[in-house]
Amino acid sequence: MQGAGLRSGLEIPSSEKRQGRRFALRLRCRVLFPSMNSQVFWGFTRNISRSGVLVVLEKVAAAELCVTIGEFAEVSIDLPHSPNFSARCLVCSTRVVRVVDEESSEPSVACQIARFRVEDQDQRASDGDASFLGFLGSSYIQ
Repeated sequence: MQGAGLRSGLEIPSSEKRQGRRFALRLRCRVLFPSMNSQVFWGFTRNISRSGVLVVLEKVAAAELCVTIGEFAEVSIDLPHSPNFSARCLVCSTRVVRVVDEESSEPSVACQIARFRVEDQDQRASDGDASFLGFLGSSYIQ
């Protein structure tokens, strides 16, 4: 008889709150935090699912990263190039749910995805970070 924490012979901790299947994808991305004067951090995805993304931030001093749980963030993930489309990125409106290795030079930030859209990178570059202002004034995360 399997216990409540067992599924298919693998034990799943009761503290596990992640949902959905995770895909180990290493894609270039940037994270923008409005609480830090819209400062942009560069990094890469470690894994992504339908409802969340784990981002490793590159070359970040501990003093620079002042992120709190529940904080809003915009994560823009560069999508793999295709000969059929222009360069695109996945722009995710998220909320921070976990910060890992805050004191290291490459901390990770786990974010729950509330909404997302696909944008041409050329358009995004010409718009600058103005798209995030729309995110702040909207009801993306309720």
